[in-house]
Amino acid sequence: MNKSGYYICLLFFAGIMFIACGQKNKTTESNDEGIDSVIASLTESIDKSPNDHDLYHQRALRYLELQMPYEALSDINMALQLNPQNTKYTLTMADIYFAMGHIDNCRKALITAQDNDPANIEPVLKLAELDLILRDYEKMNLYLNKAMEIDKTNAQIYFMRGMSLKEQGDSLAAMKQYNIATTYDPEYYNAFVEAGILASELNDPIATEYLNTALNLKPASIEARYALAMYLQNNGLLNEAMQEYYNILEIDNKHAPSHYNLGYIHLVDLLLYNQAIVHFNDAIEADPRYAEAYYNLGYCYELLGNIEAARRNYQEALAIKTNYSKAIEGLNRLDRNVVFQ
Repeated sequence: MNKSGYYICLLFFAGIMFIACGQKNKTTESNDEGIDSVIASLTESIDKSPNDHDLYHQRALRYLELQMPYEALSDINMALQLNPQNTKYTLTMADIYFAMGHIDNCRKALITAQDNDPANIEPVLKLAELDLILRDYEKMNLYLNKAMEIDKTNAQIYFMRGMSLKEQGDSLAAMKQYNIATTYDPEYYNAFVEAGILASELNDPIATEYLNTALNLKPASIEARYALAMYLQNNGLLNEAMQEYYNILEIDNKHAPSHYNLGYIHLVDLLLYNQAIVHFNDAIEADPRYAEAYYNLGYCYELLGNIEAARRNYQEALAIKTNYSKAIEGLNRLDRNVVFQ
């Protein structure tokens, strides 16, 4: 009957938005022929001004946004042919290669951007970000040291150091780096969220301060609100936690973990099994492969004496999650009760 845990997906490269986080396509305007209107407009402009490198760059960015990296690569190559030393274009090329999963080409593009524009901190930071993603912390720190030589007040330097320290298990040192990041940039949303999550893991009440600050910066943030709800729930503040879950569902009614945790509270803490069933069903509707929701739904039915429904849901959980020990135990429990009746 575990609560549904929390994770955050932070964005560095444009490509991460599409590859690592698995977000859905953004809604796009289309003309009557089904062509994206922005692409259509840019194409028309390119036809009129075929040597305008900025138009190719704009269209490359739009193709990347539409998860069409090969088309984006073609356009950025054209932009660079027309303006070979443009650092911004080379960085976009790195983003495109990352979106394609071509890490070596991504790194080469970033090194080229760094060589062409040594006073620009952005390629150095992106090289550090790439090594953070690859968990090559030693190389990441070399790039961060170089970034500090350019601008030691850049908040991303300390944020990335915090991320790497957290991944390596040094929570206190990570928290110190997040605090430095927010000192240099008081509107650094990701730093406040990560600091809040880390404080929650340490069961430090300051977690609510960090997360509420993040919510002040982005009131519609699901990740910050969910982290806050989890902290409140873990500390027995059930009414406040439920209110945050309901707030999330007003933003996204298909947020399965919020439905699940509302079910968990009604099942475990409030002993309101019928209401818990409603929430677990909502979680399953939002995520049909939510094995834990099926298990807890089965457990609710078992507690209510509906053995057939309990068995059906335990079996469903086991079908989704092979060797799911709780579902197996649930089925064994039902079989033992049948024998003893």
